[in-house]
Amino acid sequence: MLNAKNVIIGLAFFLLIIGVTSLTVIVPAATFNPEPTPGLRPYTQIELSGRQIFQRENCYVCHSQFVRFQDEGMGPTSQAGDFAYDRVNLLGTLRNGPDLSYEGGLYPDEWHIGHLKRPRSYLPGSFMPSYDYLSDTDIRALVSYVQSLGTRNTRSWETKDVNIPEKYRNLKSPLGQNNANIGAGRGIFNQNCAACHGFGGHANVPLARVFYPKPAANFHLPRYKDFTDGHWYNKTARGVPGTRMPRWDQTLNTEQIWYVVAYLKSLAADQDLTPKAGREQYYDKKVLQPGDTVRDVIGAPKAGSGH
Repeated sequence: MLNAKNVIIGLAFFLLIIGVTSLTVIVPAATFNPEPTPGLRPYTQIELSGRQIFQRENCYVCHSQFVRFQDEGMGPTSQAGDFAYDRVNLLGTLRNGPDLSYEGGLYPDEWHIGHLKRPRSYLPGSFMPSYDYLSDTDIRALVSYVQSLGTRNTRSWETKDVNIPEKYRNLKSPLGQNNANIGAGRGIFNQNCAACHGFGGHANVPLARVFYPKPAANFHLPRYKDFTDGHWYNKTARGVPGTRMPRWDQTLNTEQIWYVVAYLKSLAADQDLTPKAGREQYYDKKVLQPGDTVRDVIGAPKAGSGH
């Protein structure tokens, strides 16, 4: 028989578990009621259905939906009001896949549909499962939810790289954008950066194919014309967290970094600047356009190619 001492210990342990659960789960869930971020709208019905599918399929296990202050290059830091309409929050922690906080608008719907059905046709080596068992209705709903992320408060796809530390944001190059400075930057780039980014910044080298995440595919793309001096300096000096891009301010001095910036700025300078609203086609990854099949996309592996 249980004696009184064991009963008291068991009851105390039970109350402790209830107390900890209440403090860490129940109370925060009951009291979390922030004001919505300015411009944030509620989910539409199809987005809400897609969110339920996202939760049901455990997508949040691999994909997070929050940007911390140290997550440079992932978009503006998340605020409590960004989640005002979320019940429950699907924040995630592991990030085995990319963070989805600002995924909306990065790719067309057709790209997401193909990626959900055949993920390795878009990212060879990905361990994301295929969701081709979902009905067309469920897939459309899931894509609608993903496309709403980061856009329900009017933020658009080009905000992905704006989270630059304040001290770098308004930097201006002390160098002129002339042939001498560009040539000096080219020499430093070729000596230090070409192994991953390729001579000329086209990323047409073996290392660019095996790294994950991959280096910038092509610095000649028109979207790089948007980068400010401070943006280029920040990326070059401080590297890109979560990638193989190192901090070059540990190796190069300030003047050398500015020479590299002059060279990088020159690569897209002769490209036409496409209006931002349609610039997702210039994103570094290949985009599946309406009516295309997966294997129509340049770079997508062909059946039997061994990749």
